Amino acid sequence: MKAILRTVWIIAGLAGNAQLSGQGTVFLNNYDSGMGVYWSPGVAAPAGTRIVVEGGRSPPHMAALQVSTGFVFTITAQGVDARGPGSGSYFDVGSAAVPDVPPGGTAFFEVVAWWGSSNYGGTPYEGTSLVWSQPVGTADSPVPLNIPNPIYLTISEPGSMSLLVVGALVVAWRVRNRCRICRLE
Repeated sequence: MKAILRTVWIIAGLAGNAQLSGQGTVFLNNYDSGMGVYWSPGVAAPAGTRIVVEGGRSPPHMAALQVSTGFVFTITAQGVDARGPGSGSYFDVGSAAVPDVPPGGTAFFEVVAWWGSSNYGGTPYEGTSLVWSQPVGTADSPVPLNIPNPIYLTISEPGSMSLLVVGALVVAWRVRNRCRICRLE
């Protein structure tokens, strides 16, 4: 369910996020904050990890932010351990307008990362930052993102996998016990 909602949010950002004059802007990078994207502690996320930065006037109103290359960014080989060994992976794709937030206003943000699929909904590994708020700049003077925590890629939706395993075990148990009952008759 979480993956479906996030996919809907990203698509909503794709449909409704145009850079309009008079909106606050931020730099879309994690280099300034020093918060890398990791596979595990001390191990940088691999090249090909995809990133979406969501922003808006409040957490329910966040949408994927866009630069000239699009909404989804990919960490390149140069971004892996860009601040030194074990520093994590980094992206830097320019600046973007934040919908419905005026220059100098406060916006809410979240960084979403995934690996192993071209789209978020089909990914085996995902991670997100905490949602945070910060001031935004102007078109001429964007503000760097102040990402509050490193992002770790983990296996997505472990609860769903657990339910699948438990369901398979219940079916196997029922089939096994049904055969025992048949033999007793």
